[in-house]
Amino acid sequence: RVLIPGDIASIVEQRLLREQPEALVADVLVAAHHGSNGSSSAAFLAQVQPSQVLYSAGWGNRFNMPRPEVLDRVAATGARQWSTARSGALSVRSDGAGGFVLQRERALRPYGWRGADLGELESENEHELPP
Repeated sequence: RVLIPGDIASIVEQRLLREQPEALVADVLVAAHHGSNGSSSAAFLAQVQPSQVLYSAGWGNRFNMPRPEVLDRVAATGARQWSTARSGALSVRSDGAGGFVLQRERALRPYGWRGADLGELESENEHELPP
């Protein structure tokens, strides 16, 4: 399961935790509001139990998203973290056997659009996510 909460804030997370906690469990979470500190609370992350968290954020964005506090909260859960700022476009697709495959655009075409050095990247392109 993939959970895409959009731009919800902590007040909406709290409401979802009260009213529909069972609907929140997901293998893959697209972090709310680009990883701002006003979302992805510890309680929300504990209920979702993601193995992978994706952030939609631009490289060097002025808001410094995803926020370090959110990165720390997610790291404490043991989930693997991916950001479009570092990896380019991220695609998640079914592997046909109940799991998922994550593909990173920048691993396919490293820095082709700009030639920028964005830091050390992992060499593999696809990562099996647990079912």
